[in-house]
Amino acid sequence: MDRREFFIRVGESVIAVPMALMAVSCDDGYNSGGTGPSDTNDGFNVTSLTASGHTHSVEVLYADLSSPPANGVTYGSTTVGGHSHSITLTQQQLTTINGGSSVTVTSTNSEGHTHGWTVDRP
Repeated sequence: MDRREFFIRVGESVIAVPMALMAVSCDDGYNSGGTGPSDTNDGFNVTSLTASGHTHSVEVLYADLSSPPANGVTYGSTTVGGHSHSITLTQQQLTTINGGSSVTVTSTNSEGHTHGWTVDRP
């Protein structure tokens, strides 16, 4: 490898390594791409659809499903890339989810984008 080729490869690494690290940082340990819920003790996690190259997750509480508040609930998402989103589920949507059907909502806008969420009980 000559000097020119060496510097070309170093330059490629300078670009590739941060991109790989960014992709890993968007993985928050939950399901990805809106593939479905996963159980926790108090509720279940639901992951958004991918937007702007990443996803977020929220935890829907079983208590909110079994006794839906009249004003619904708003859940804050995980923070990815320095920002988060919120989703709001109405009392009727919580009742629908508890009954075994899915509900589709859109998050708040943050950093110039929103995420779609399909919420269904595991």
